[in-house]
Amino acid sequence: MIIAVKAETKFKETNKKESKLEIDPSATTVNWTPPPQGFYKVNWDTTLCRENSKIGSGIIVRDYRGHVIATQKTNESFAQNSHTAESFGTYQAIQFALDFGIRKIILESDALNLINYIN
Repeated sequence: MIIAVKAETKFKETNKKESKLEIDPSATTVNWTPPPQGFYKVNWDTTLCRENSKIGSGIIVRDYRGHVIATQKTNESFAQNSHTAESFGTYQAIQFALDFGIRKIILESDALNLINYIN
């Protein structure tokens, strides 16, 4: 019980701190749509911390009903720029699906330049 109270206190303290998140005023909301039956949709996003050249990626694979099949988060230490980070995140997303034996995939990301290149 003491651990739960400490965790709740830490959570509340953390959420009171000022956020350093910058929101792009030109950003738009996009609704997720499921892939056709027999396919899987792989969504991911990658972020770069320039101070220590680390990237973090989050990947989610869903079926045509929207059910989550698999998720993964990663942290790596090598990216020099956002293009390299997004490229590596794309590689990780594709490899993650292949590791699960999923071959019929639709890739979806906010890294439009990479999606256009792949297409």
